[in-house]
Amino acid sequence: MAMFSEIFCLLGSVTLFLFGLKKTSRDVGELGGGKHAGVIRAATGNRCFAVLAGALSTAVLQSSVATNMIAITFVEKGIIDFVACAAVIMGTNIGTTVTAQLVSLSSVFDFEPGAIGGLFAFSGLILTFLKSEKVKKAGGAALGFGFLFIGLSLMTSAASGLKKYYWFTSLFLVENPFVLFLNGIVVTAVLQSSSVVTGMLIVLSSVGLISFDTSIFLILGANVGTCLPVIFASADLRDEARKAAWFNLAFNVFGSALFFIPLLISPSVVFKIPFLSGEDIGRNIANFHTFFNTVVCVVLLPILKPFCGFVEKIFAFAPIPKKKRRVFPGSKKEKKPCAAFFKTKKNKTDNPLKIV
Repeated sequence: MAMFSEIFCLLGSVTLFLFGLKKTSRDVGELGGGKHAGVIRAATGNRCFAVLAGALSTAVLQSSVATNMIAITFVEKGIIDFVACAAVIMGTNIGTTVTAQLVSLSSVFDFEPGAIGGLFAFSGLILTFLKSEKVKKAGGAALGFGFLFIGLSLMTSAASGLKKYYWFTSLFLVENPFVLFLNGIVVTAVLQSSSVVTGMLIVLSSVGLISFDTSIFLILGANVGTCLPVIFASADLRDEARKAAWFNLAFNVFGSALFFIPLLISPSVVFKIPFLSGEDIGRNIANFHTFFNTVVCVVLLPILKPFCGFVEKIFAFAPIPKKKRRVFPGSKKEKKPCAAFFKTKKNKTDNPLKIV
């Protein structure tokens, strides 16, 4: 009975953590009034700026899905091309690591996550009672941010007694890198968030349940696993949405292979990097998550166009013909609706009232 009690406490803390992420993302997005979409649209003329816009937007919104959907919508409407959308998606993979960095700061500044979460949650609750809609949205974002840290605190206390259970050791304490990689994929696909999985790894490391060596391969799997729910969700959508989902998977599979092979040959190579060899394992895990996505982005950015072409060919996606792209107000090809309506083929009368 004690095992079920500990499992339910862990599931409740993970649920609260996820709820905090989603609430913060929704309220920050509504508070911005769509301005982040304008930033993404303006930045997509340059690949580097598109990556930066994707990273910043995801860091602020605390949701890579929201940023990806903005980019996908722009592609479907013909505002940006698929290569620009891919650059934004690469940036979202970097921006989503900010959550893990925030979680790991609790050990650096020596503060109790539950206490700081309670402060944010209580302050946000007070703001939600005020009349201003913007203040209410700001309060909702602060409330969600507080729930995130409260969930983290509960997760820490719930995880401390799990080492004695076989199912836990089978998931997180095995030594086979391939099994760890697959476990990372499965756990993240179920939880639908690599941020939650990375946060859990930081929590487990803080109570001495998991090592940095083990966490590395779980993080590589988590980056692949987070793409699977999006692929399933996009199965009934248009080609551009499906193409973006498959590009995200190809990006993370390529990155995982890029890191997995050297780590398999020489696992100690990662400890030669200064910011990954500190005494704080939680900080090392958060830094590796950011380092992984940044390196893969830097490697793929110069060859992004051919890589996008490879994704289109391997998954049999045809590019959007130019003649099918929409024309938007203000463009040179735009036709005035009134002129188009009254234009007829040598109509015998000049009276527009006789035109039906």
